[in-house]
Amino acid sequence: MSAPEPDLSKQQRRHRGPVLGILILVALTILGFVWWMGYETADIPKPGDDQQPVDEQSQPADAPAEPSMPPQTPASPGTQPTN
Repeated sequence: MSAPEPDLSKQQRRHRGPVLGILILVALTILGFVWWMGYETADIPKPGDDQQPVDEQSQPADAPAEPSMPPQTPASPGTQPTN
């Protein structure tokens, strides 16, 4: 059933607040989603970027480097490795 005498101007005035509230919530949701996506993708390295991600447990710059192992040469066939 429809209203006996629809007054469109009165209906527009009464619905202005709820419609405006819905539009504001939609805009805030979209802005929040864009911010969240930017925050989540900020640490992803870009193609061609040669920098390695910094580990929190890496050594500080002034710490002495660990001694490196000398390169191992393959043993000759028929010989026993000495240890």
